[in-house]
Amino acid sequence: VIPWRLWASRELLIIDHPQSPVMMFGRSSIILQIIATLSLYNVVACAFRLPARHFAPRQATNLLSSLGEACGVEYDAPLFRPPAEWRSLIIQVTIGCSWNRCSFCEMYQDKSFRAKSIGDIKDELDKVVAAGGARHVRDVFLADGDAMTLPASHLGQILDAIKERFPRVRRISSYCL
Repeated sequence: VIPWRLWASRELLIIDHPQSPVMMFGRSSIILQIIATLSLYNVVACAFRLPARHFAPRQATNLLSSLGEACGVEYDAPLFRPPAEWRSLIIQVTIGCSWNRCSFCEMYQDKSFRAKSIGDIKDELDKVVAAGGARHVRDVFLADGDAMTLPASHLGQILDAIKERFPRVRRISSYCL
């Protein structure tokens, strides 16, 4: 077990490691956060002489990986789920990424960017309701690469449709460039 802790809140990032002083950075400074994370990795790697690890790529399975799949929503694969969204209903409001040229990202290379129609999105939401999944929906993630490129009126209609079908929803999130 590596004896370090990382706390993050909306305002503050704190890295606490017994072999180094506590580092605190405001969330507005992403560069300092990256430096702190890299510094922490170097401290941990040096202190514990960690070997380089190589992981095999994840293999596709036939297991249902989301509430949407369990309710019959068909996704344009591959579908990327952020770890924090493991419980969320994933709704693809766009396919692919609007930028798709980041040198570090290979997530949407096989997809051409396009927005889904409001009718298609409502149909997917209705599938979840018809399958009895609405009572389980507390969080919704708007996928794929960048839902925020949609016009405000389009996003407003999507949010209204979600609220209408899932009145117990407490959070809606998405990737944003």
